[in-house]
Amino acid sequence: KVNKNKKKPKPTNKKGVKSRPYITEIAYFQAHANMCAGYYKIMVAAKKEKKIMTPNPQFDNEQVRYEHRFGAFACLLTPPLMPYQQYKEVLDHTENANTA
Repeated sequence: KVNKNKKKPKPTNKKGVKSRPYITEIAYFQAHANMCAGYYKIMVAAKKEKKIMTPNPQFDNEQVRYEHRFGAFACLLTPPLMPYQQYKEVLDHTENANTA
């Protein structure tokens, strides 16, 4: 005997609803972008208020910083350490290529 009172389950197709599989990742990257923008703004404000000390140009030498940063790798044979002048030439060439 077949019971006619039983309801058949209806399909759960919702028309007009689109699947959003990357919603979590999108929200994460939007939050990250907002945090970076906020960090940048607070750094600008702190510099304006003189809360962040900037080095004296007399002691802020890029070549000295380069030599200190990469001096630890001078004892390695491969890859050879790039001299500062060569680094500067490559950097200038890259900057000029990006602006052209």
